[in-house]
Amino acid sequence: MKKLFFIGFLCSVFAVHAQDTLLLSYNDLVQMMPSQNLQIQSNELKFKLAKASFYKSVGKALPTLGMGIKRYELSGYTQSTTGEFVEVEKNNEWNGKSFRLSWDLSELLFNSVAEKKGVKAAFYNKETGNIDEQIKVYISYYQVVASQEKEKAIASFVSKNTEIVAQLRLQVSAGLRLQSELLLAQSNLNNLKIKLLQQQQITTELSQQLLSTLNVGGNYILKTDCDFYANNTIAINDFNLEEKLNNRFELQQLNSEVSAMKWKKNRVFYGLLLPQISFGMNDGLLGPINQDAFGNQNIMTTTLMWSVPLGNIFPAGNYKTESSLYKLKTLEKQQLERQCIKRMLEPNDIAKPVLFFASDQSSGCTAQNYVVDGGVVN
Repeated sequence: MKKLFFIGFLCSVFAVHAQDTLLLSYNDLVQMMPSQNLQIQSNELKFKLAKASFYKSVGKALPTLGMGIKRYELSGYTQSTTGEFVEVEKNNEWNGKSFRLSWDLSELLFNSVAEKKGVKAAFYNKETGNIDEQIKVYISYYQVVASQEKEKAIASFVSKNTEIVAQLRLQVSAGLRLQSELLLAQSNLNNLKIKLLQQQQITTELSQQLLSTLNVGGNYILKTDCDFYANNTIAINDFNLEEKLNNRFELQQLNSEVSAMKWKKNRVFYGLLLPQISFGMNDGLLGPINQDAFGNQNIMTTTLMWSVPLGNIFPAGNYKTESSLYKLKTLEKQQLERQCIKRMLEPNDIAKPVLFFASDQSSGCTAQNYVVDGGVVN
């Protein structure tokens, strides 16, 4: 049994020494987050996707350029300026190049503006998500730092108590102290060693959570380089507090989303009033119909065309859909403006009070109703 225990101990020692040590300072953490944290990378990609959607709408607003070869055939008779009828069967070709430019004003005005508002909303959403993720990483980092500091404190107690036990052992052998005092000191030392092992386990778990958040692969022993006791005081005041709350990214995002919804809603109805504009030109060679056989003819065309899908007028399902989405987003904005914290609640905001009242920490609370609504002001 002792041999098995010794072999297991050696394996654990070799496993620990096989790990690499990763020194992580606060500055290193700040630099690693944008490139290592998967959630922050996801937020950046979602923002780029919103920008790509805006560029796509701008591309639709640009004119469509068409180029090609056209061939016309003429048949029958035509009347000349002298009143004579001329057979045109023999002059039935017109070969030449052409181009055409067209704009969809509805795409240009409504969709482009709506997508631009969407990009602004995506920016605020990205910043909000990044800040939330950074806070989680910072909390995880300082939990590791605090755990390591606690580990150092317990190790210091273990070192001091080891000296005390050694001194008591000498005093007991000299008959100066009682054996019971030595046993009590030894018991306290063993208890501290157990606490040290437990704290080391907590530090390892917190370190692995932090490394997982930073998407760092490999088997590392994390060491932090941080002055935990530095006095970095930040002054916080309530000057212009209402203005600061109204400028929160969550509320700015919702304002942009409401504006984008409004433009999309108006596009379905008012976009029908805007035409499609196109300009074109054809040129080529035409056989002699009172013209030079090798003469050049240029035909310029200008078109204004209204495409009116009757389904957008009756039963107007698209308009009603966009109008309902706009009203829902407006109600969400009004609800957020009534809140003190100016952000939408998350499931975690509800779970924390429930956990508190379900635990022994709320043993002194009786017959109380606690409202979790973000501070709604009526």
